[in-house]
Amino acid sequence: MGRVDDAISADEIGPSFAPLMRGSVAAVEVDDEMVLLLDDEWATPYTLNQTASIVWRLFDGVATIQELSDDLSDAFAAEKGVVRNEVVELTRQLGKHGFLEGVAKEDPKPSLEFVWPEGLIPGTQLPDFELLDLDGKAVTLVDLRGDRLLLVNWNPGCSFCASIAPELAELQPELASKHTRIVLLAAGGADANRKLVEERGLVCTVLLLDDAGVEFFTGLGTPSAYLTDEAGRVASDLAIGADLVPKLAREAAGEDR
Repeated sequence: MGRVDDAISADEIGPSFAPLMRGSVAAVEVDDEMVLLLDDEWATPYTLNQTASIVWRLFDGVATIQELSDDLSDAFAAEKGVVRNEVVELTRQLGKHGFLEGVAKEDPKPSLEFVWPEGLIPGTQLPDFELLDLDGKAVTLVDLRGDRLLLVNWNPGCSFCASIAPELAELQPELASKHTRIVLLAAGGADANRKLVEERGLVCTVLLLDDAGVEFFTGLGTPSAYLTDEAGRVASDLAIGADLVPKLAREAAGEDR
């Protein structure tokens, strides 16, 4: 389909573009997802997952993709470059399907969903690792087997990590009653990590990430987390951010608050 008037091609969309939803688009919320419909009897509905729905609501024609991405990376504690690229791709797809003002609609694809990190499938065996604890002792994932683990991708310089630490500390007795241990896989040095956990009342295992990190948290922001079973298998969906990580901890502790 060719360009219309002054409309740009979706492929021209970049970080400086300020997306605005087209007025003829109807957005219907279904559970945590959103279904977009064009005012066209031949148009196919498109579904946005929860995260993409959040991004869609921010399209006001004023804020640029770069500005939106910076806000989102702070909210999700994710790498700015990764978030920016994901938002650019989402915006291009929405433009191609005719949902954005000033962007030429192209031939539609069968479906549309914003790709956000989905993580490992529950039941997957986590790869072993060997990291040093705060006392310099080497600890492997195999060493930690026998209890369920709440493995948290952590950074003592992350304000979101600091903000959720008191709730994690409060949940520790209930987690222990469920044979669940909190294990922080932490960037930074021993002193900074020791100071944070002591100040926030956390009594848990802290393992210091080296330059290689751990495979299952590569590219993810902090905090993010998995629950594992007693044999080191993934027992939950990936939780990302200061809302979902405590939620996972509450669920592991048997709470629904």
